[in-house]
Amino acid sequence: MALKKKTSSFRGKVNRDVVHQDNNKNNFGYLKLPKDVKMYTPVEFGKGVALDFLPYTVTDTKHPDRDPELEIAAEGSLWYKRPFRIHRNVGAGNDTEICLSSFGKRCPICEHRKKRAKSGADPEELKAYNSSLRNLYAVIPLDSKKYDAVIHILDISQWAFQDHLNEELREDEDNEIFPDLEEGKTLKVRFSEDSIGKNKFPVTSKITFVDRKEAYEESILEDVPNLDELLKSLTYEELEAKFFELDSEEDADADKKSIKTKKVAKKPVDEDDEDEEDEEDEEEEPSKPTRPIKSVSKAPVKKTPPKKEVKVPETWDDVQELDFDELSDFAKEEELETDPDDFDKDTIDDFRKAIAEELDIEIPKKKK
Repeated sequence: MALKKKTSSFRGKVNRDVVHQDNNKNNFGYLKLPKDVKMYTPVEFGKGVALDFLPYTVTDTKHPDRDPELEIAAEGSLWYKRPFRIHRNVGAGNDTEICLSSFGKRCPICEHRKKRAKSGADPEELKAYNSSLRNLYAVIPLDSKKYDAVIHILDISQWAFQDHLNEELREDEDNEIFPDLEEGKTLKVRFSEDSIGKNKFPVTSKITFVDRKEAYEESILEDVPNLDELLKSLTYEELEAKFFELDSEEDADADKKSIKTKKVAKKPVDEDDEDEEDEEDEEEEPSKPTRPIKSVSKAPVKKTPPKKEVKVPETWDDVQELDFDELSDFAKEEELETDPDDFDKDTIDDFRKAIAEELDIEIPKKKK
């Protein structure tokens, strides 16, 4: 009697896993890169690296930089960066996830932060719910020993690069054409190495603009990845469940009511693990060291002048009357999502707009 052939439990599974690995080969945490496109991470510190920044065709109707009147980042137009925000240490795995406000959507973590702030939560707790601003760029490294002179994706925090670039562009507005295909300029960027604990990361220390040796053909736009489509995000329900570590949607309300303070321990970073997801805490701005305070006996006590009370603005004119310090104090006292540290006195107009948008204050449109 012939024995019945046993069906292997691996049949139909192994090859499907191979396909799954191929499909996820270019996944980098919250990014999904097109085939054959690689990340660019600055590794040559102390000397300038030459980078050409290329524009891409915007498809997101809610692009964070969008300004239809000024024709900035409008759908179908060319733009050179894709801003987005991330939340760190989300869920039991301490993962980094994209804040849904990056797409003009409601974010459960931001909403939870607002509720905790209104409940008088400790600032340290609220800090854990903050989001960090980052940018994606399409760049071509020109003189790198490690990277070929082809299109790469640069993912770097706002303060580590874009803030420095903004300063240089304010110095000489003629350099604003740097991403243009025909008239563009090459950026010589000097990166220095900074660190927080064991995490090391690049920070821009100097940027100079030089004329490109050759212009780019318009056809290269076909090879530039759509930066809007590289961002992988969870749905509101998925992010909410992960943030509150829920097993099902049914017990979401019960679990959220029982959570008052969510303290998340950061997982240790292994310096040798090059595949670690974007080195999660690598680009948080390092805090300034605190100087020791000398004890002084019988010193006269200086009276602190009373803090000027900032009235809650109700109109755009009210917002414009506030200076930078008043705006900062107001944002902190009201515990707004708008972070004063993301702005300075040179970008006070952007600061005012951010405050006004959060307070649902209508901003008058500029006349063409």
